[in-house]
Amino acid sequence: MQPRYISAIEIGSSQIKGAVASVDQDTGHLTVIAREQAPSSGCVRYGWINNVEDTCRIIEQIVDRLESNPRVSPGRIRAVYVALGGRSLRATAHDVTLRLDDERKITADTLARLARDARESFVTQNEIVEVFPRRFVIDSGAIANPIGTYSRTLSATYNIVTCRPQMLRNVNRVFDALRSRLHVAGIVVRPLAEADLVLSSDECRVGCTMVDVGSETTSVVVYKDDELRYLATIPVGSHHITRDLTSLGVTLERAEAYKLNYGNALETPDHVSDGLDADAEKIVCARAGEIVANIVANIKYSGLTPGDLPRGIVMVGGGSYLKNFDRLLAEESGMEVRRGRPGDSVRLDATPAVAERSVDILATLLAASHINTTVQCIEQPAPQMPEKPKERPVQQPETRHYDKYAIDDNSDDPSLLDDDPDDGYEDKDMFDRDEPADTQKEAPRAGRRMGFLERLSKRASELVKGPDED
Repeated sequence: MQPRYISAIEIGSSQIKGAVASVDQDTGHLTVIAREQAPSSGCVRYGWINNVEDTCRIIEQIVDRLESNPRVSPGRIRAVYVALGGRSLRATAHDVTLRLDDERKITADTLARLARDARESFVTQNEIVEVFPRRFVIDSGAIANPIGTYSRTLSATYNIVTCRPQMLRNVNRVFDALRSRLHVAGIVVRPLAEADLVLSSDECRVGCTMVDVGSETTSVVVYKDDELRYLATIPVGSHHITRDLTSLGVTLERAEAYKLNYGNALETPDHVSDGLDADAEKIVCARAGEIVANIVANIKYSGLTPGDLPRGIVMVGGGSYLKNFDRLLAEESGMEVRRGRPGDSVRLDATPAVAERSVDILATLLAASHINTTVQCIEQPAPQMPEKPKERPVQQPETRHYDKYAIDDNSDDPSLLDDDPDDGYEDKDMFDRDEPADTQKEAPRAGRRMGFLERLSKRASELVKGPDED
């Protein structure tokens, strides 16, 4: 069976990432064969694309590097799955009921009709990205899968994932500009894909929160009883710490280096300032505290308490690597905190630390492999047929042209010796002289015949000497 390849693009506020993976058709496991990334260079803010042209250029560079990877070449990337995340992305619960004429069997078509009703009846000014069920209820009560049951009514609570129209519109503009090379195979809601990658089924059933601390946004996802209970995006992230540090009169690059090397979410007596103002540590702690306070508040907005979420908080994202950020989050939330790691379903030829920092693009690949199992993102060149050996032409006898006569060196036609066939004389009688009988030799037989030029030379020599010269 031909292997299936998928490719994905994740457009973040600090980095734009791309990757290609092969899918095991039997197990569904992924093997990442190529990864690339590049700074977004200010063309993306809060997860929104601001500069369409610059974003197109960066994506093209990433795709070029992916295609030049020996494990991808000579294939060409023709389709990608795009991760969607950023400010304004959220999920809202929406109830809908379908009343049937009498007790009828619930089928897949019935559920499709119910989902369509949920989408059409949901009133919003935002763009609907995805609609999926949270729970179903039939006449006899709540049920996980109603297909095959009989009921007069079918009710459901759907999660409607929405975002601001401009967010999705600019994504479409980017790939419209690249349509001669790439097309979008599907949209992946990145926070939900990350939760599917790093949370176990037990954690989702018992109760758990996933937090993705990014550069300029932080996503909060809450699961309980195998249901998505909450999804929201907070417009604050680790890059705000860097910008706060520039108020000390340092460049953005030096502020970022300080945050990565010396930044600490908790104040410590043995703090190292690296030559910065003594207020640097307070600035870092203040902004880290604000991020944590927003995370805790959004967990409360889900309507669940820390007691309802005994599996605690799972952290992902580059901003969560700030020193002691996990300790501060645990203290303020009263919940256990651990770092999210990819499971066995994704194989990556890299260290665990690199895999942890690649959760966003790995999660997008895994979610994409389940969207449409028939899409092939990589186009392989057509096999080249071996060239047939060229046939050598049959060599014809050499023919030379003098004026309007064609003379064949291999011909022994005696009429070729006659200058004018119409004059009634043969050149042979004019130029030949009788030789003594004892000197006459038998004419050459076939195979030893004299060539035309040799005979012509002999006749010319006799003409010059004259008949009387010997």
